[in-house]
Parts: sequence; C-alpha cells; structure tokens
Amino acid sequence: MTSPDATVLVVDDHVPNLAFLTDALSAAGYRVLVAMDGQEALDRLALTRPDLILLDALMPVLDGFETCRRLKATPAYESIPVIFMTALGEPEQIVQGLSLGAVDYVTKPAHPDVVKARIAAHLGASRSLALAREALVRCGQLPIAVDPRGALVCATSEARAWLAAYGITGPDLAAWLATLGESGIPATPLMRRRGTARFM
Repeated sequence: MTSPDATVLVVDDHVPNLAFLTDALSAAGYRVLVAMDGQEALDRLALTRPDLILLDALMPVLDGFETCRRLKATPAYESIPVIFMTALGEPEQIVQGLSLGAVDYVTKPAHPDVVKARIAAHLGASRSLALAREALVRCGQLPIAVDPRGALVCATSEARAWLAAYGITGPDLAAWLATLGESGIPATPLMRRRGTARFM
C-alpha cells in the first residue's frame, strides 16, 4: 500500500492527532506535509501541491469546511482529493464536507489502516482521472463538464484558457452554450450530452 511518489497534506489543530497521522503515513511511504489550520494549509499550497489533503472539519482561524470551499473554487486546486476528518457521530459534518466537494471522510479517532486504505483508493482514482484528462488533451480535445444550469463543474486548464480567451466565464458560459454556433466565436465543434460538453 506504499505510494512513495505521493504527498499528503494533513491539516489538524490537535497536535497528538497530527503527529499520529504523520508517523503512520510516513511509515507507509508517503511524503507528509502538515498544517495546523485551514489558512496555513492554503499558504502551504502556494509553495507545493499535495496529491491529497486529509482535512479536519473543526479548527480555529479557518475551519475545514471553508478551506474545502476555497480549494474547490480555485482551478489550480479543485482536482486535489480532500478527505474530511470528523468526530464520531456527527453526520451533519459528513454531509456538509461531502457537499463541498470532499471525496470521503474518516471518523476520529482515525484507525491508521483505514486512513491509509482510503488514501490509496482516492489517489488511484485521482491518478486515473489525471491520465484520462492528459490523454484527451494530447488528442487535441479540451473537455469541460457543466451542470444542468450551464455552470462549469470541471475543465482542463487548456479548456479554461480557451474559454477565458473569448471572455466566456461564469453566467456567460450558460448563455454561450445555449447559443452555440450563433455567438460569433470561431466555430468549434462541441459535443453535448447529459449535462457535459466537450471541445473537439
């Protein structure tokens, strides 16, 4: 279960828990970065990009929920898997974390084998998605995904750059999709199906 090429950012204000997780993950072969609150975690991201974030829900300064919201609103960080850590028996925290874009959760006190198994599973899924995106870009396709209202859910950096170059952002995206072919923007074949759109 070792993954020597993976870096995990552990964010927790409880020092014993932080030390316990750091030791367990380091022993499993992960590179471990630590932060004591959400703001410190965001500051760390400006210096290095982890492969996964293990994020405590309740912390001072900036809690895990707001930290996750900011991560998922930032294109450079939105694809980093986030696993929430929450106190046992707090379903509202679990629901809130997942609704903000976290991929999973673990209850505290966390069992190291459970944490390592979940991290390995989500790193595998994240790497598969990254490889698929890279393959599409190499084939000259710039995939995007939108929700039923036309709001951008996911896009490659190349697709975002193309949209930005033509000033297609936020609410303009839904309007542009609705009038595709009549917008005056150079014709770019676009496939639409079940709420997804793909540049070709």
